[in-house]
Amino acid sequence: QRLINRRFQKQSTKQPVQTTGSLDFRGPVYGTGWHPRFEFHGQYLRWSGPGCQSTIFLPLQSGHDYRVEFVMRVVANYKYIESLRIKINGIRLKHEFNVRPIETGVPRAVDFVVEIPRQLVQTDGPWTEIEFTVDGPLTIADSVPPSLVSFATDGFRYTALPQNQTLQNALSPPHFSLQSNLDSAMSEAGSP
Repeated sequence: QRLINRRFQKQSTKQPVQTTGSLDFRGPVYGTGWHPRFEFHGQYLRWSGPGCQSTIFLPLQSGHDYRVEFVMRVVANYKYIESLRIKINGIRLKHEFNVRPIETGVPRAVDFVVEIPRQLVQTDGPWTEIEFTVDGPLTIADSVPPSLVSFATDGFRYTALPQNQTLQNALSPPHFSLQSNLDSAMSEAGSP
């Protein structure tokens, strides 16, 4: 997997860096550890898997702190929300999550916000690699053929913070300030 990541970075050096943008899973995936896309309630999603680690590459412009947002549109098991670790270069990033209210006919979605300090944004190339790891074992999806999965998302959105705004404690241990939201949402519904 590391060899694939290095080859991708070398072959994609002409990608313009940006301070705001998105990686939409309707198109190609810039990363590893993602299943083929599928349509779900009018959106294109990709399951993470078949391993416990997935990566994405974002063309972040150096010199800025960033906020990256994504939505777990489908979660195979709620343990993946609590066990998710997000890293750059082996350094664990602070993140928060919020469980959305139940919508009729739609699985409960979970919003994630990740903060990336400028010190971790790649400076010698256009791509910053972000790693997502969950505790295994993964869940076997009801698909043909059966697949090992953890969560599905439609992509990632990123925005540079204003130059006068800096992140506080972005490299501290993971921050689950919204854990009570997950607990209360799960108790309201009785189960995920």
